[in-house]
This record gives sequence, C-alpha cells and structure tokens, in this order.
Amino acid sequence: MAWGVFVLTVMVVALLTGRLDSGDYHITATIESLRADSMVYLIFHKKPLQEEYYIIANERIIGKVSLVADNHSYKRGGANFKVLAKYVIFENRDRELLRTGDTVGFSIEKGKVHRDFADKKKVVRVRYRETIIGKKDRRVGVLVPEGKFVMGSNDGERDEYPERILNMPAFYIDKYEVSNRDFLRYVRAMNVRFPVSWKGSPRDDDLPAIVNYYEAASYAKWAGKRLPTEDEWEKAARGAGLEVEKQWDESFKIIKKTIAFPWGNSFDPSKLNCAEFWENPGVVSDYRKENKPGLLPVKAFEGSGDSPYGAVNMAGNANEWTASWYRAYNGNTISNPLYGTRVKVVRGGHWLSSRNHVRAMDREPGGIPSLYSDSAGFRCVREPNILDKY
Repeated sequence: MAWGVFVLTVMVVALLTGRLDSGDYHITATIESLRADSMVYLIFHKKPLQEEYYIIANERIIGKVSLVADNHSYKRGGANFKVLAKYVIFENRDRELLRTGDTVGFSIEKGKVHRDFADKKKVVRVRYRETIIGKKDRRVGVLVPEGKFVMGSNDGERDEYPERILNMPAFYIDKYEVSNRDFLRYVRAMNVRFPVSWKGSPRDDDLPAIVNYYEAASYAKWAGKRLPTEDEWEKAARGAGLEVEKQWDESFKIIKKTIAFPWGNSFDPSKLNCAEFWENPGVVSDYRKENKPGLLPVKAFEGSGDSPYGAVNMAGNANEWTASWYRAYNGNTISNPLYGTRVKVVRGGHWLSSRNHVRAMDREPGGIPSLYSDSAGFRCVREPNILDKY
C-alpha cells in the first residue's frame, strides 16, 4: 500500500483474516486540505452515509475521522460532496501518513448505514475437508487454506529477494512425494516407461519417483491434478507466516512470523533426509542404521518433519518439480543467465543438500541441460471442488 493511501472501514473480520474485502466497500474521497486544528476537508464522490470511519494503513487501524454534522455541500462545478471532518491519529509515528492531495478510501458496507466498530460483519466462508483421497491415484491430499502468506526472503540467496505477502486461494497438495509404487500404477495404465529411480526391486517401491519434468506433468494430468506453482509449493512447506495481534487501541496488527523449515526456524538434521542427517554422528535413527546414504521412503520423518499443513518431506529426500519457470521475483533487479523460460524451479533440496538448500524459500533451477534429461521428484496439487465441502 502506498504512503498516504488509506482504506477506511469498520470491518473487524477482515482484519482477523488478514485481508480487506474491497469488493463490498465502495465510497472513496480525496483530502482537499488539512487544518492545524486536526480538521480536514474531504471530497466525496458520493454522499457519505455515516459519520465515522476508521483509517487503515499498512493493514492496521491508525486512526479515525468524524464528519462534522450539517456541513455537507456540493462542490462547485460538479456533483461531489465537500465535507469537513475531524481526524484522530492514534500514534504520533503515523501522523505523516495523512497528507493533502492524497486519495483516501472511505468505505461502508453496502446496504447497511449504521455500523459500530464492534459490530462484526458476518462472513460466510466455504469449509473444505482437511484431507482428500484422489479418485484415480488414490493418494492423500492435505488442504492448504486460502489466505495470505509470506513468500521469499530478504536474508537468503539473491534469487529469493524480495520477501513479500501474497494472497492465494485454497488448494490440496499431495501429503507425500509421488513414490515409485504410485508411478508404476500410471506406467501400467498408460504404457509409458518406468521411472529411472525404480530398479525392479521391492525395496524401491516406496522411494520417491525420480522423473523428468514432462513425465511428472503427464502423471499429474493422468491423476486429474497438476504440478504446483512455486508459490503454492512454498506456502504448503512453510505456512502463512502471519499472525494477527490486537493492539491497545482495539486495532489489529498483522505480524510476520515466518519459518525457514517446515517444522520451524531451528535446523534439525533428525527431521529430514539431507547431507547433515548422514554426516552427523549425533543423529540417532533407524534409517541411518538400516540404509546407505540416499533416498528414503516417502513416509520417512512423518510427524517430526511435517509442514504446518501436514505435508511430509518438503525438506530434503528428493527435490521436487514445480510448474514455474525460473524467473526473478518482481522487484529483484539481480540478473541471472538462467532466468527465462528454459528451466523450471525445483524446491525442497535432496538427500545430498546442505541445510541452506533445504529451506522452504530456497530456489534451484531444474532442467539442465534440458527438461527431458534432468530429473527430480514431485508431488501434485488440485483445486477444491463442491464435493470437498463439509
């Protein structure tokens, strides 16, 4: 949100969910002039229908304005309304946000004139089941609910910058990486080649299927799903990273509380299959005793290494294809010869990766030398439908 551009509303529910339902609010005004006595002249494009509005800037309430009674008048040369109002800014540090000439959004709920700040708007939300079973692939999917989340990092690798808040609809993502056993069902149904990760031994069945990008995308299509975008993948791996805190003035402030790994911010080599898992003599695990360094079953580390939504092995084991091209994020000015539409983004790191490359925000180019020859693991996503509702 730009400096000096505000949205005024009395909707508390929107703050609790971290978003403003602007489609339900429609009256806008412009600051014509500020006065020294905490008064301000406002130009409404439509006649204001209530006397007080809360000022929201940077996703929190910073103050309010009260329209002066019996002072509504037509602005000369048009049908706009010029209104005198008294404003209060709750904290001194926010006073500079109110400036002459800026656009100010004054909003009221359609069809309702009198509304108290404590009068919460009833929001009807669609509720989806927490888990589903795919019709064709018979695999478990976990729900990633709609809403905002923090993506990227200002402190990580150069291609992870800048950190920003995105809003996403709900989707389901496979709880586990697609295994060789899963992929073989597709191989037999479609008469395609076996994954390179399957050597014919039953010991390979529960390991992640390692395939090229087009094989992964074709499997997803067969299953009635698709590969995740990298923002979907990242949200599923690290959660929203946002919390709402109530302030002293009854306003609500959204706080970033991001995590770097699916389970939290502290790296723990006992929770994932990575280089440190095999190299650290302090890690006690049956997997280390019974297996040589390499891929582990897709259900390994279930529970201890789960993401906030219950997805397993989103750090380490097999890196995973996404549907996204490897490009710079908006606002990132650092050049990279790989940016463009030649390679895809792979996520999550693998069993040889160090701790820095198994972070949820880490990005790696996949498809070198080509998307037909490079290989990785994968999991699928799909949008909820009417049958998924409670």
